[in-house]
Amino acid sequence: KTFTRLSEDDGLTWSEPVELVTGDTSGGRGPVRNKPIRLSTGRILAGGSTEHGIWQAFADISDDNCQSWHKSSDVKIANLVYHKGEKTAESDIAVSAQSFFGRGVIQPTLWEDEQGLVHMLLRSREGFVYRSDSHDHGESWGNAYPLELPNNNSGLDLVRAPFDGELYLLCNPVAANWGVRSPMSLFRSTDNGCSWEKLFDLATEKNEFSYPAIIADDTGLTMTFTWKRENIVCFHINKEELKPSSKNIPYVVPYLF
Repeated sequence: KTFTRLSEDDGLTWSEPVELVTGDTSGGRGPVRNKPIRLSTGRILAGGSTEHGIWQAFADISDDNCQSWHKSSDVKIANLVYHKGEKTAESDIAVSAQSFFGRGVIQPTLWEDEQGLVHMLLRSREGFVYRSDSHDHGESWGNAYPLELPNNNSGLDLVRAPFDGELYLLCNPVAANWGVRSPMSLFRSTDNGCSWEKLFDLATEKNEFSYPAIIADDTGLTMTFTWKRENIVCFHINKEELKPSSKNIPYVVPYLF
């Protein structure tokens, strides 16, 4: 379940936790792993998902600045079949046992395009990054469909950058379900997420680099991800280093927390 706490003094003190959606019995309400976004209309969307049999995603929606929420339509892969209790993978990655059951898409990352349409990319068990689109500000969504980007059933995150309007995606571009979570790579799309170009790898060792997060401001990109399940690594890359002429990863000093 998702709980919230409120600070009215810039984070010095916090209220007691309150359930985001009162009486939530299914779980998964509110943002699941990735950041919410605020649309040009003022609406807030938080990408959610559940992992019961057929994994599926949705958006939690607030039109009153997070005071109340309602749920969008579900996002699924059409005609996907899963038999209850069927184990679909094995892995040495340190995750809960339930993670190796079920099929589908989870953990959406969201963006709004120049026309005011909303889209999501999704982690999947099906070997590729999936996408879904909404034409009504996140209320309803089309079936999820695969992109050419490989996905190893590992988390991903993207941002639409204010300095150039393009999309930047951080992920493990590996096709195998529960495959190795390396490299951690940065991609860019200049056509609203239809195609993607890899800019560079941020980590390439034979280890685990996962659960990425990415934000942007007028200076560039700030990114974090799990480093070997021992630390969190943080990169900042200036926007000048992201120009098409830049072919190699810029020299940046990562911070470990």
